[in-house]
Amino acid sequence: MLVDVQVEMRMLAEETKAVAGRVFFLEVHRRKQTGQTSLRWRLVPGGWRHVKWEDKALQLALSQLALVWRDWYAEKNAMALKLNREERELRAAARDDFSTRMTKARHG
Repeated sequence: MLVDVQVEMRMLAEETKAVAGRVFFLEVHRRKQTGQTSLRWRLVPGGWRHVKWEDKALQLALSQLALVWRDWYAEKNAMALKLNREERELRAAARDDFSTRMTKARHG
């Protein structure tokens, strides 16, 4: 269910925020207009801006961490991508289901 994915997103974001001395973390971003929810990386230095995983500043900060932490963050990024994809798919399915029900109701 969509709500389950959104709960997992919040839990993953909190997990990355709990790292002591962090300079980047995942944040749940919600678009008011569409209701889309996604996980995005936020870089603390430089105005707390959203960045992609591939961003040079994020990768530089990542490269300065021990290998175990680099692997941990890579795993969290993979999980974020998976959850973002699941959220999009579930939202699209709900939208399609709603459209189908509305069409049936009109042409009933």
